[in-house]
Amino acid sequence: MHTSIQRFVEFGTHNLQKAIEKFICHPEDMADFVKSVQQEVLKFGLDIISETLNDCNKFLLESEARKQKWHVVRTDSKQLLTSIGPVNFNKTLFKNKVTGKTTYLIDKYLQIESHERISEDAYACLLEEAVETSYSKAGDNVSIMDMVSKQTVMDKIHKLHFPKEHYSGEKKTVEYLYVDADEDHIALQKNGEKDSTITKMVYVYEGIEPETLGSKRNKLVYPHYFCGLYSGENNKKLWIQVYRYIEQHYDLSKIKKVYINADGGPWIKTATDYIDKSRHVLDEFHLNKTLFRMTACLGEAAEEARGRICSLIVAGKRKRLQNLVEKIAEGTDTQAAEKRILDGLGYILRNFEAAKTRLRKEEGVLACSAEGHVSHVLSARMSSRPMAWSLAGADAMARLRAYKLNGGKMIKLVRLQKKPVEVEEDEIFLTPQQLIAFENKARKPYGKYFDSIQCGLSLQTLKRCGCNII
Repeated sequence: MHTSIQRFVEFGTHNLQKAIEKFICHPEDMADFVKSVQQEVLKFGLDIISETLNDCNKFLLESEARKQKWHVVRTDSKQLLTSIGPVNFNKTLFKNKVTGKTTYLIDKYLQIESHERISEDAYACLLEEAVETSYSKAGDNVSIMDMVSKQTVMDKIHKLHFPKEHYSGEKKTVEYLYVDADEDHIALQKNGEKDSTITKMVYVYEGIEPETLGSKRNKLVYPHYFCGLYSGENNKKLWIQVYRYIEQHYDLSKIKKVYINADGGPWIKTATDYIDKSRHVLDEFHLNKTLFRMTACLGEAAEEARGRICSLIVAGKRKRLQNLVEKIAEGTDTQAAEKRILDGLGYILRNFEAAKTRLRKEEGVLACSAEGHVSHVLSARMSSRPMAWSLAGADAMARLRAYKLNGGKMIKLVRLQKKPVEVEEDEIFLTPQQLIAFENKARKPYGKYFDSIQCGLSLQTLKRCGCNII
């Protein structure tokens, strides 16, 4: 670090002084001044990181313990992209005198793979940007002074794996719990042909409350999200994950009912097979949409027809409902209107109990917000703009969106991706105490630079720039 400080005192402070002089003479150009200062500070930071890594490698070269067991093969240059810019440093390849094994000992100490090109902090920046915008913008913003390609971003996203849910704290006690579910239709990349699939979204919450005191807008109470493709047999895994989350966080014996709010999709109906005390409640948005489509052709009689249909649903009169709607369909003028009415009837009959629970407004039943949430959670990133996904990319991005909404930290996710570094007992000779001693020893020749970094403007410079000297 001391050489970097010396270099900054000799050259960096000189450049900063020139930037200050220029700003004093042209104070209207604040942007250029800030940019100049930023560039010098970033260069200084990169120099410190680079020198520190080189010192670690140098320590290995000078280590007596290393000399007893390892030969020096060669020293290579390495570039690692960090969140502030690229860092260049040397790393030495060593060969074990007994086994003949070759390795970069510095990689083992830093716990990075030998081919790694992006640091943890830059990787975290990449994920923070990619989860909100696009692969291309994530590549542009991965580092202040550099970038990576969108292909690199895509590769990183595709390889993500996520932590399993583990919770061992005190379980909460609630009377009612809510599970809302919906899906987003996204376009797929398939040899130039148009194709699509669905990404699934499920979230568990305890209820709703005002966003702020006196606010008319509500928010969910302690929501937790699950997103991904979960196609085919994996749908079972989704509901098992949801149930395990509920089981770990809540006292199931105290829960009266778990209401599953949804539009009646087949994959959602299987939830009751895995979640105890659960009951489907039909989303009022889809129920009302169906009722209005069925009665749109009835003119002034539409409202009365909707009222009669709802009354029969509430009363649980499935057969009478079917007879009424079929009679209405027979009286229409067009086949399109008849089909629309009968399709609506089929939808209601398939979800009859869920519709009855919704219209009866049983104790604890709340409005469903799945439509708004699927737009915010999935569509905003995955389908609101023209784009096509691979299956791996769509699944990873949906899970990444859920991970962030659940409060997950990107740096923790990055560290989860790292494979455990296999370290043999005789490979590492660096300890924090040894490095501190090494740094203190190296500090002596540069102590005057390390202890005091300062710069200023001379009186002549200030006068030349038109400043009043008191």
